[in-house]
Amino acid sequence: MLVKMKYVTIYTSSSNHVIKKYRGVCKELSDRLTQEGYGLVYGGANVGLMKVVADEFKKNQAPIISVILELFDRHNLTYEQSDEVIVTKTMSERKKIMQERGDAIIALPGGFGTLEELSEAITQKYLKRHNNPIIIFNVKGFFDHLLAYFERLIEEKLAKPSIREYFYVADSVDSIIKYLSEYQPIEEKSEYLSTN
Repeated sequence: MLVKMKYVTIYTSSSNHVIKKYRGVCKELSDRLTQEGYGLVYGGANVGLMKVVADEFKKNQAPIISVILELFDRHNLTYEQSDEVIVTKTMSERKKIMQERGDAIIALPGGFGTLEELSEAITQKYLKRHNNPIIIFNVKGFFDHLLAYFERLIEEKLAKPSIREYFYVADSVDSIIKYLSEYQPIEEKSEYLSTN
């Protein structure tokens, strides 16, 4: 029986200025994900934490799908060792493909691009466009302030408390692997139509 390859979509930084404290744990996570049989879908760059992640998947001979903006590809920022390269004209197209090609989503430390991708993934899950696990890897407290902002949205009734169900905050590689192995899709709800 043919087993479908599982892919994890990873959002993270393309900056080479990312401080070193994040690199080791990103390598550790990538290594464990390949051991669990995952291939990689990511933003396709050959710089920053994106390259750290891709190099680890490549080292372990796991398949890599790069989804990169045409602008970056023209500047030779594409990871050349990818098994598949998809070049998009817009960020919207890029995000859509990355969501569709992955079976799970993990956000690692990153900048505004990572924030945009994560926010859209949560929103799309809330709107029933997908039901894949979304994991925020809070490496060394990187996402503490963002998570506090999420809580503020709930406190101010700009988001429902149930939004917490749509993503998982992890503080270790082991907790990520465990969550992925035990993940149960969210049951259908129509709460986003409610004004309560």
